[in-house]
Amino acid sequence: MDESKYTHVKVPKIDWQANYDVIVLGFGGAGATAARFAADNDAKVLVVDVAPYGHEGNNTRYSAQLLSTGIDYDKLKKYYLGLTHPMNLPEDMVDTYVHGMCNMRHYVEKYLGVKPVSFINNFTKIPRSIGLCLSRIS
Repeated sequence: MDESKYTHVKVPKIDWQANYDVIVLGFGGAGATAARFAADNDAKVLVVDVAPYGHEGNNTRYSAQLLSTGIDYDKLKKYYLGLTHPMNLPEDMVDTYVHGMCNMRHYVEKYLGVKPVSFINNFTKIPRSIGLCLSRIS
């Protein structure tokens, strides 16, 4: 192999030994939120993401940064339990998840400083002829 065409770069040695209170795996919406709240509560946080440089963001990035929300807790819980069937998820975990989804609009306004836009509430007059299928859990 002819190595003359390759550029050799000396990489500095890095000491990777450190102590953290919280390690977050993934820097999408959920990971960024977890890291932010931990840091806001004075935790020393390490965020690790395996995405190639420029592709960070995980599912949040590739879902066009859309967030799922709900209005009616009972209907959303019923939908979620149907969606995850036949898994037998712990009731407290399901309650926490559904409660979070029902409070997502408030969270976005409070912590991100923006008023969320809702396809259902703000774009209900889109003509069906353009082929959009909108559904609502409320």
